[in-house]
Amino acid sequence: MANKDWAFGLQPVTGPHGGAPETVRMPLKASYGTAIYKGQIVHWAFTGYILPNAVTLPTNVVGVAGEYHPASGSTQTDLAVYSAADHKFLIQSDGGTTSTNRASYLMLNVGVTGQAAGSTITGLSGMEIAFAGISSTATNAPLRVIDFRLQPGETVGGANPNCLVEFVHGFYRESDVTV
Repeated sequence: MANKDWAFGLQPVTGPHGGAPETVRMPLKASYGTAIYKGQIVHWAFTGYILPNAVTLPTNVVGVAGEYHPASGSTQTDLAVYSAADHKFLIQSDGGTTSTNRASYLMLNVGVTGQAAGSTITGLSGMEIAFAGISSTATNAPLRVIDFRLQPGETVGGANPNCLVEFVHGFYRESDVTV
């Protein structure tokens, strides 16, 4: 059985201290006119609100949207967000891997692709890991692969494997600081 090609953004697996995933409410500009998809990376804008991040190497990350915010007709003034610093997430790769050896990919940093895409029907983000840019030296990549989560019959060496990841950088976390 081949790996499924079904992008779903970042979905929380574990929360703080390995417990259940938790959201916090963060301020969203009233009548904000851009869709924010569940599973999409959000960042802190210094205007005092969170915004969806539409770039492959995001900065000022606060977390991942825990709910869908439609592009129009919404009067929401806050949004549920999974903290970037405290959660582990599941995300699909955008393509195949070149090795069947899981250790070849673990603890490597990776960017994302499809960040602004999503489904208005399911409300899920279309974001995936950009495996083409995976590297141990990519210090500006937002995510780090910590494991694979495969269904029976799926393989690490196949197209679109699901990966367990954590954030490397963020508004609340910075792991590449030197003193």
